Amino acid sequence: MRKQFRKISGLAMVLCMAVSLFSGCVVGKQGREEQKAWVKEMDEVIKDDDIEYVGPRNGEFGQESNVAVIKSKIFPNSNNIFLRKLNGSLQTDYHFYRYREDVNEYIADYAEGFFRADSVEAHFLPRDKYIPLKDYSLREYIKEFVTFNSVYIALFRKDGKFPSDEEMAEKLLRIAKDRDEICNINVYCLTEKTDDWVMKSVLAYELEMKSERKAESITCRYKEGGKTKYRTIKENVTW
Repeated sequence: MRKQFRKISGLAMVLCMAVSLFSGCVVGKQGREEQKAWVKEMDEVIKDDDIEYVGPRNGEFGQESNVAVIKSKIFPNSNNIFLRKLNGSLQTDYHFYRYREDVNEYIADYAEGFFRADSVEAHFLPRDKYIPLKDYSLREYIKEFVTFNSVYIALFRKDGKFPSDEEMAEKLLRIAKDRDEICNINVYCLTEKTDDWVMKSVLAYELEMKSERKAESITCRYKEGGKTKYRTIKENVTW
């Protein structure tokens, strides 16, 4: 009987642990109050918006005590703006959404100085959108946080006359030298306007850098016989 009881008790313990694992962590009342205080501080810092607290962010193992979901009056339909506390400091990805269209336009205007096209569009997709909590102006945000480390550019030309591989490589290197920073740039060549740059592009080029003043590679993705293929144009270029 005792052995059977121990087996039942052990099974119950395992089941409880499993329930805890799959139900995830829950941020309690005190944790939520702390997050509300963070959001109140953010609302006071961001002058031209009304910031409200939604709740803890749901992560892989449940609610996250160090990340709060916020609601913005300027972006009422977005549920993906966060405020987090890391090493005692508040950080947010708010400004990525606040200035996204302006930054994309800034990059597109910059790219037009290097590429000939009917029109140019761009996307800035930083690997880490979080920056310190502060009411940055657009100019401050671009100067301090907008780099070409993760930039996507679309060139639209109806006639399909795009630069050759060598010309494209030289243009990408010119951008990297002009920016004087670690760049990772993708350029998509398209003959018609579309939001699906990857699948609809006739050619796609990538400049990859891992350190300053050195391009690891410049590659081209193209289609041939219904298959996607790649060719390397340049490797290990330093300046």
